[in-house]
Amino acid sequence: MTNAQPNTGTNTEDLLGARRTVQTSIGELGCYERGAGPTLVFLHGVLVNADLWTRTVPLLADTHRCVTLELPLGAHTTPAPPEADLTPDGIAAAVTEALRDRAPEGCVLVGNDAGGVFAQLVATSSPDLLRGLVLTSCETYDNYLPRALRHAQLAARVPGGVWLMVQALRLRALRRLPLACGWLTKHPLAPELRQSFLEPARGDAGVRRDLGKFLRGVSKRYTRQTARELREFKQPTLFPWADTTRIFPVAHAHRLAAAMPDARVRPIADSYALVPLDQPEPLAREIRSYVGRRIRPAL
Repeated sequence: MTNAQPNTGTNTEDLLGARRTVQTSIGELGCYERGAGPTLVFLHGVLVNADLWTRTVPLLADTHRCVTLELPLGAHTTPAPPEADLTPDGIAAAVTEALRDRAPEGCVLVGNDAGGVFAQLVATSSPDLLRGLVLTSCETYDNYLPRALRHAQLAARVPGGVWLMVQALRLRALRRLPLACGWLTKHPLAPELRQSFLEPARGDAGVRRDLGKFLRGVSKRYTRQTARELREFKQPTLFPWADTTRIFPVAHAHRLAAAMPDARVRPIADSYALVPLDQPEPLAREIRSYVGRRIRPAL
């Protein structure tokens, strides 16, 4: 059964749990925690924040400890220090530091969109921290950034380009274009979520600086590298994937899963790339089933 209701936005702490911060090499990261049980850590992508997971975490927090990180990717509220390394490697290193702080016993790392790239980088550099991996509709192989979204990287290389890009997203007609958000969410976002995702970069030059730094550092060499190294990743891996052919083709998930020692693909229907918003219930079911069947309890 699919869920075609509009994506709703409400108080973040009511849904994700108490907010705290974690000190990392790129500055403080926001961190929300809710529930008890096996630890799941959630990573988001570009121009969204922890609110990406506000429809999924409440469905899992009755039996899992859910830790949701907030990364400096353009929808964060506190800019990173000007010297922060916001390349994919730099952000993945900060995620690793946060895992050592908040989940030293090990966790299942869950990533969507660019968050899936950071999850891949952590899995290949620090597999000892992970008891499992969940990659849902994200960049792989040469698809980083997806062709339909590479204009964002070009904008980041032009003076004033990031400002112009985020201001243009005020217009509903532009937001629904494929080159903007039209292939990211299939079902409408509530105004509260849209504001949470887009207002920080509109109003804060430091947030725009961070977004531009990240976009300029994106390179397919990262996903080419992880595709090679994930062949040695032995922990169970799940790909709950929407077939968003123009953004994250499901064929890429099947190809990567086939090359890994212990991985499987589970299709998610009626969704575009941001699966945690479009289809939180099927996604939560797949994660719960996967953790229950495949992840051994911590000693």
